[in-house]
Amino acid sequence: MPWMILEYFSFAARHYEVVYLIHEDKVDEVESVITKVQDFIREKKGKIWRLNNWGMRRLAYKIKKAKNANYILMNFELGAQWTDEFKNMLDKDERIIRHLVIKRDEAITEDCPPPLEFHTLRAGGLEDDDEDMEGDNDGEDWEDEEEMDEPSNYEDGNVGSGIIYVDDDDEGVGDLNTGNVGVKTLKAKKLSR
Repeated sequence: MPWMILEYFSFAARHYEVVYLIHEDKVDEVESVITKVQDFIREKKGKIWRLNNWGMRRLAYKIKKAKNANYILMNFELGAQWTDEFKNMLDKDERIIRHLVIKRDEAITEDCPPPLEFHTLRAGGLEDDDEDMEGDNDGEDWEDEEEMDEPSNYEDGNVGSGIIYVDDDDEGVGDLNTGNVGVKTLKAKKLSR
């Protein structure tokens, strides 16, 4: 009898969500990749609850020499015994450069718009990825709240360019009234340019 219960749970259908990325050089094969994934799920008696093709999007970093990839989001129901085979199928397909399969508690059917692209989120929406972000302080100096002593190993005044000294403020290691127990306050001072 216990083996029957174990067998039931190993074959029970579970809800999953997958996002997979198709290499930018294989953009003409996007529909065939989607069809291949859908056919696998249907062949294993699964159900597809949602399919969103987010289209070609810029990657946060290069993956297999690609700067862009076609993003596909899919929610489906599949027997638990088929998840490893499903992941292996995604791994072996050379057109799919990344994938992530996660287990969900329930089926998700509502349409999901694509999230903002990475390059629009960083640095206030700069469009040029190749722009060097370093040294972009436009000559601004840091404003010091209070004067701090230099560390003892720099007493002779030989402080290298661009060194920042961070002082650990041990006075208030925590405040029970604000709930910041164990939180330390750090103060920074720019020593030289």
